Amino acid sequence: ERVECLFTTPTELRMLQLAGNEPAARYDLSTLDRVFSTGEPLDPALHRWVRETLGTPPRDAWSQSETGVAMIAQYGDDPVTPGCMGRPTPGIEMALVTRSDDGVAPVGDGEVGQIALRAGWPSMFRAYLGDPARYRARFSGDWYLSGDTAQRDEAGELHFVGRLDDIIKTHGYMVGPAEVEAVLNRHPAIAESAVAGIPHAVAGTVVVAWVVLREEPRDPERLQRKLLAFAREALGTAVPPRHILFVSSLPKTPCGKLLRRQLVATMEPLQEDQFNGA
Repeated sequence: ERVECLFTTPTELRMLQLAGNEPAARYDLSTLDRVFSTGEPLDPALHRWVRETLGTPPRDAWSQSETGVAMIAQYGDDPVTPGCMGRPTPGIEMALVTRSDDGVAPVGDGEVGQIALRAGWPSMFRAYLGDPARYRARFSGDWYLSGDTAQRDEAGELHFVGRLDDIIKTHGYMVGPAEVEAVLNRHPAIAESAVAGIPHAVAGTVVVAWVVLREEPRDPERLQRKLLAFAREALGTAVPPRHILFVSSLPKTPCGKLLRRQLVATMEPLQEDQFNGA
């Protein structure tokens, strides 16, 4: 169809990746100039596959149903950096903030803050149907608080961290699930992964990963140990998952966002001896 621009999600890109490179090789994709992705973080491993297989680097973006359109994007003429989701789009005033009873305060470069937007953009939502209290709770003064967190680097590029209520506090560290998932997704045995915090009898909360494998393992326990070692080497000793579970699929919304709470709901609190990554 001589498609020039594809707007998609990481879930759909991973489905293409699972089909392998051969199907893409049968088609002339020379007209495909731009690929845009939104809905979930676009991890560097998937970014590399899209660039090599579809012939153009994917550009990440950030939006919500509440925002109406993309609020943060990788500009068309900017170098495409894996793991970045770009800068605020023209006309949008955005800040990374912390919230308190006194309002909001900005955070510095490299610090994790909640994505806040100055209210009043043209496509801003006007209500949560039948829930005015929830709508009011999403604002602090003139700022809409998205519930998503990010970091800004020295070049002004934003890096997605995770939902505010998905951030894992473990062993004194604040862990963003997307950070751990991006590392796991680099392993050739893994098609996709999801990470969440699980209550633990001793540690309080530990990082647990659910992974979808590309093929059935001959020795699941050996592969678990290899994956845990792979994550520890990349993330250090405090941040990587302490437990890995193999699943056939991950629960998602219709638009492809991970439903981590459904995964967490399937598990009981872990005991001291229930670490396959100890």
